[in-house]
Amino acid sequence: MGEQTKKEKKFKIPDTYVLVTIFIMVAAILTYVVPAGEYDMITNPETGLTVADPNSYHRIEQSPVTLENVLLAIPMGMNKSAGVINMLFLVSGFLQIVNDTGAIDRLVKAIIQKLKDKSILVIPIIIIMMSILGAIGAVVNGVVAFVPLGLIIASKLGMDSIVAAAIIFVATYTGFGTSPIYPTTVQLAQKIADVPVLSGFEFRVVITVVTTLILILYTTHYAIRIRRDHSKSILADQGKINQNGAVDYGTQEDLKVKDIVIVGVLFAGFGVYAYGTLKFGWGTEYMSGIMFAIAIVTAIIAKVSPEQMVKSFISGCKGVVYACLITGFATGISYILDEGKIIHTIIYNLSKPLSYVGNVFSSWLMLIINTILNFLIPSGSGQAAVVMPLMAPLSDIVGMDRQVAVCAYQWGDFLTNLFNPTSGTTMAVLGLAGIPFNKWLRFILPLVGIFLVVVLVALLFVVNVGI
Repeated sequence: MGEQTKKEKKFKIPDTYVLVTIFIMVAAILTYVVPAGEYDMITNPETGLTVADPNSYHRIEQSPVTLENVLLAIPMGMNKSAGVINMLFLVSGFLQIVNDTGAIDRLVKAIIQKLKDKSILVIPIIIIMMSILGAIGAVVNGVVAFVPLGLIIASKLGMDSIVAAAIIFVATYTGFGTSPIYPTTVQLAQKIADVPVLSGFEFRVVITVVTTLILILYTTHYAIRIRRDHSKSILADQGKINQNGAVDYGTQEDLKVKDIVIVGVLFAGFGVYAYGTLKFGWGTEYMSGIMFAIAIVTAIIAKVSPEQMVKSFISGCKGVVYACLITGFATGISYILDEGKIIHTIIYNLSKPLSYVGNVFSSWLMLIINTILNFLIPSGSGQAAVVMPLMAPLSDIVGMDRQVAVCAYQWGDFLTNLFNPTSGTTMAVLGLAGIPFNKWLRFILPLVGIFLVVVLVALLFVVNVGI
C-alpha cells in the first residue's frame, strides 16, 4: 500500500496553475538564450493591412526580461485578458439566472427521454451545430458562454465534462480552424498572400466536413465507452461523471410551456449575437449585454425575485473564478515573450530551412512552423500578420502556389488551438469545465494526431493538384 501511494505521488501531474506558471518561467529563461530581433511592420497603402516586411529582419539589443517582468506577467496577462474575463464573469452570472429556473434542465431531460436509447444522437447534432457556428464566425471566443450548456447536456447523458468540452469547444474550433470563409484568418491570410479571397472554398468545405465527421466519431466512441463502463472516463478518479454513467431520462411531464419560452429566448439571444457578429463585428461585450437582457426577460417569465436573481448571479460568477484566473495566467506567457523581443527571431530561424527541402516537405514544414508559432502568437489574425508575409515569398522561392502557405498557416493554427496553454479561451474552457490540463491532453492529443494526418494529406493534395 505504501509503495502504491509513493508511485501515485511520483507520477502526479501538477495543477494547471502550476503548469502555466512553469511555462512563464521557461519563457523568461528563453529571453536570455534566444537572440532578440524583429521585422519592420509596414502598412500596405492599398489594403490598409499592417504586416511584417519579409526582408527586414534584424537583430536588436538583447532584452531579457527582469524579475519585475516575471512578477508582472500574471497581472499584465489579466489586464490583456480583461475583455474575456469580463465576459466570462457576466455571461456565467446571467446564465446561472436562466439555469436556476430549471427550464434548460427540464427541456434536455424531455429530449433525452424522447430519444431514449438513441439519446447518443444528441452528440453529433450539437457538434454539427457548433462546427457550423465556428466556421461562419458566429461563435469563437464566445464559445466559453456555451460551455455550461454543454455541461448540462453531458450530465443528463451520464457523460463527463470532457464530452461537454468536445461537443462545444472542440466542435467550434474545428469549424473555425478549417473554415472556408472566416474573415480574420483565412480571408486575411489570402489578402496578405495576394491570392484571390475565398479561393479554394470548395476544398476547405471538404476539410471542414471531414474533420467534423472525425470529431463526431471520436467523441461518440468515447461517450459510448463511458456509458458501458463509467470507470473508463478520463475523469473517473475525480468524480466528474453523473450518476456513475447512467443516463438521466427524467420525466417528460415536468416540461412546461414557460420552459420552452425561456429556452427560446435564450437561443434567440444567441442568434442575435451571431447575426451582430457577422453583420456588425460585435465583440464579446455584446454577448454580455445580450445575456443581461435574456436574464431580465427570463426572470420576468419565471417570476424570479430580484433578490434571487442576485444570488444566482453571484453563484454563477463563483463558478468561473478558476477559469477567469487561468485565462490571465496563460496570457502572461505571451506577455513575457513580447517583452523579451524573441518571437520574430524564432519565426526567422524556423523559416530558413524551407528553401532546402522539396515542395511537399516544405508544405509540411510550414504547417509545423505555424503549429509552433501559435503557442507564441495565440491570435489568429496576429499570427497571419507576422507569418504570411514571410511564408508567401518563400512559397515563390521553392516553386509552390501561395495557396499552400495559406493552408499551412490556417491548419497549423487549427491544430494548436485545441490544446494551447497560452490561449486564454482554451484555458478558460478547461477551467470552466473543471478539466485538468494533463487530463485534457490524454483526450485531445490522439484526436490532434488524427487531424494532423488529415491536413498533411490535404497539403499533399494542394501541392500536387492545387485548389
